Amino acid sequence: MTAAERTELARLRKQVSEQEKDIAFLKRRPRTSRRTNKVDRYSLNAAEYANFAIHRMTRLLNV
Repeated sequence: MTAAERTELARLRKQVSEQEKDIAFLKRRPRTSRRTNKVDRYSLNAAEYANFAIHRMTRLLNV
């Protein structure tokens, strides 16, 4: 395996890991959170702060 292939493999593994974290968060959020107001979304961010990164939650909830 060449150095370029190893680099690409590492990048893809990181990408898969990030997507798995996104999916885990989306499974835990209430189903109605996309239709709720921003205050409710911020409340969800505060509740899940210990489990997920803030930047991930705000990006996924469009806050």
